[in-house]
Amino acid sequence: VFAPEFRRSRNAFGPTVWKVVSADFQEQLVNRWVKPTDPLLRVGNTAGAWQIEMKIPQKHIGQILRAYKAGDPNEFLDVDVLVTSLPTETFKGRLYRRDVTAEAVQNKDDHDESELVVYAYVRINEPDLAREGHIPEELLVTGVEVHTKIRCGDRSLGYCLFNGVWEFLYEHVFFS
Repeated sequence: VFAPEFRRSRNAFGPTVWKVVSADFQEQLVNRWVKPTDPLLRVGNTAGAWQIEMKIPQKHIGQILRAYKAGDPNEFLDVDVLVTSLPTETFKGRLYRRDVTAEAVQNKDDHDESELVVYAYVRINEPDLAREGHIPEELLVTGVEVHTKIRCGDRSLGYCLFNGVWEFLYEHVFFS
């Protein structure tokens, strides 16, 4: 079996190392009919930088965009990443301004959720990040759940503590 030549990522470093990154491809393919359009495996260059796809609720995107100081698309915010399969360690990532989409769309994964989300992509394991902040290679598989915390800088204590309470009151008491 021959694979087509893949384009190298602009932020890849070192030799290209293609690896199967689907976590459960053997269990998914045994005794199953597949169509030509069905994806069978996910292959990735594990030597390059990876991205985490985030779905930010539209109501919170204003705080994130306000944290960017200049209009430079190369400006970034630091992100703490917690991989659920290794919950005792946090890793580092970067959310560049150019990687935050401009429009909010319906969340297609949650059919009962009507809230709009903004897609953003956090870059991890970049060459200029400290090696101790990199996620280990054995955890780099697609579909792994992660929790992230975006470092947006200083905000008022009242907003941080009572934002959830205000949203609950606004939604359920004032406009019920």
